[in-house]
Amino acid sequence: SRVSWDKPTLVLLVGLCCLGLLYHKQTIFISDVCKWLRQGWLPYLHAYKCLKSHMTLLQKQKSFFNPRTAPGPHTLLSVVHKMSRRFAFPPLPLVETNDFVQKLLTELQFPRKRRDE
Repeated sequence: SRVSWDKPTLVLLVGLCCLGLLYHKQTIFISDVCKWLRQGWLPYLHAYKCLKSHMTLLQKQKSFFNPRTAPGPHTLLSVVHKMSRRFAFPPLPLVETNDFVQKLLTELQFPRKRRDE
C-alpha cells in the first residue's frame, strides 16, 4: 500500500515507534506490537478516548483517531522499511538471535533445560 507522507496516520506513528524499537535492539516482534494494538494495550483502535473531553474533532480528525482495524505485521514492517529508506536512516542494527530465541522459548513456556540433562 502507498504511504502518504503529507498526511500523518496512526499507522505511520506506530511504524515510527517500531523503527525506534528496532534501532534500540529491543527483543520485541512487530507481531507483538500488532497484538498490543488489537488488545488495547496501546491506544490505537480507540485513540480518541485518550483525548480530553473539551477537545472537539473535525470529521477528518475523527477518522485519524478512530481507525477501523489495527495494522498487521506485514503492513507495519512495510511502513518501517519505507520510513527507513525515505529518511535515509542507517541500516537497522543486527539483533542477537539468542535474545529472540530466548523470548520465544519463554513465551511458549518451554523449559530452559532438557529433563534428561
